[in-house]
Amino acid sequence: SKLEAGAIDLYPHDIEIGALLSAAAAGIDAAARQSGNRIVVDTGLASQIINADSERVLECLACVAENAAKFCTNGVITFSARRLIDSVE
Repeated sequence: SKLEAGAIDLYPHDIEIGALLSAAAAGIDAAARQSGNRIVVDTGLASQIINADSERVLECLACVAENAAKFCTNGVITFSARRLIDSVE
């Protein structure tokens, strides 16, 4: 809602997907372990580069992952990325 209202500025830059997923996983490591969860980072597209605002993407991933760590016990929290389309025209 803040983005739609123009209250947030985005600063996209090239970032490696693997680094982004690893940073997100590291951010919830303690909370995940506390509830007996294990974290898996899928490195299938790890070396791929995307152009995004890494701070905002990490913020979104953190919200979802924190909920997973909070409401799941003795499970697996997986961070992965998949290519859905080959190119955008």
